[in-house]
Amino acid sequence: MKRVIIKEGPLVLVRNLIGAELLVSIFLFIASYFENYEAIFRTYVPVNLARYDIFLVLIFSILQIGLILTIFFRWYFSHYELREREIVRKTGLILRHQKSVLATQILTVGISQSLIERLMRHGTIIIECAFDMEIRIRNVELFGEYVSQIKHMVDTRNTPAQRVRPLADLLAQGEGGRIEFKQTLRWDIRKKAVSKEVERAIMKTIIGFLNADGGTLVIGVDDDGNVVGLQEDFESLPKKNRDSFENHFTALVKAMIGIKFRSLIHTRFEKIGEEEVCIIDVEPSSKPAYLIGTDGKEEFFVRTGNATNPFRMSEAEEYIAMRWKGRE
Repeated sequence: MKRVIIKEGPLVLVRNLIGAELLVSIFLFIASYFENYEAIFRTYVPVNLARYDIFLVLIFSILQIGLILTIFFRWYFSHYELREREIVRKTGLILRHQKSVLATQILTVGISQSLIERLMRHGTIIIECAFDMEIRIRNVELFGEYVSQIKHMVDTRNTPAQRVRPLADLLAQGEGGRIEFKQTLRWDIRKKAVSKEVERAIMKTIIGFLNADGGTLVIGVDDDGNVVGLQEDFESLPKKNRDSFENHFTALVKAMIGIKFRSLIHTRFEKIGEEEVCIIDVEPSSKPAYLIGTDGKEEFFVRTGNATNPFRMSEAEEYIAMRWKGRE
């Protein structure tokens, strides 16, 4: 992968300038209660050299110029680099510092936009990482392209090559122990409405794969293997596109499974004709995964054969003991 530079936009510079100005103003205001600036001036500066008011203007101007230049150069010489295996942040004027996050540590990649960013056609890239770490690259131009590149980097580094199978092969093989078809992510075809039960069924299947030997879930294909696409799901979302679909999917994983498992769940999209399909490759987990209900209760599912089955408490304990003994 060719090295890509991501530069934060001018809103970051303006924000930093305003913040620095406020801090300096507050400091000088508080200091005025402890020191008499005019008395200091009279003590150290000869009266015939400069008037006090001219001295204040001069010092204030020098302070402003120094503050503006410092903040500007800190912003100008700071950037993020996308490399083949990591994202690196470089900062510093003279002594350069850098921090990096490996692609394998990245859990999710998303976008947010303030009102001003929408007007500027800029956006903030939000990267959630392992160990509850978050990276925000603010006010980025061409943010959509960068998000696609980051997702590609993560998928390339994290997804086992043997699991990445083209849609045509999955359709030809059909449903089985490692492949499951679902028509929608959240839209109930019969009720013509968004359904929490449909979302729950998707998460249940993913948990079944996590707790077994992994597998692939295809959304946008019916039980007979016919491609029906994602349009009904798209129409049910605030932004009717692929990014909104993936963001909602990530929110479901976070709420119903846990964000720590997101790095084992890889999403990709393929088209057949005019219809788009979401393919979710799931790796086996090194620890048990549970379906978390709205009431906080946890349920345990495992993929057995071509079905995802619930386990009773005693069955779950026995299965966990056999599969993950000594791993946690």
